[in-house]
Amino acid sequence: MIELNLLIGPISLGHQQVVDWLLLKGVAPNPKDRHGNTPKDEAERYGHAKIVKILQEAEDDAAERRKKAAKKGAKKKTNEGKEKEAESDYSDGEEDSHLSSETNGESDFISNK
Repeated sequence: MIELNLLIGPISLGHQQVVDWLLLKGVAPNPKDRHGNTPKDEAERYGHAKIVKILQEAEDDAAERRKKAAKKGAKKKTNEGKEKEAESDYSDGEEDSHLSSETNGESDFISNK
């Protein structure tokens, strides 16, 4: 709700540069107030079509970033699953038995000194 309060003043006065600046600084473009209204709703109510467009573009950009983040998160989970498979493949016993025979050979060599 704080974000809406930051945007409502410039929206009501039609200060699109201030709205742009606040959005660039990370103010959320679409929080709802206690009545369910968003900053875009308020801009429409005050008749500021350019600000409505700015807010719509900011909402679209935020939605696109969320989609990219979700894809990146899904890709990361897939890669983590592949790493776990690789770890389990490595510890399937074949490599361990090879390492143990080398270790036994080394310890025999050390004990013979």
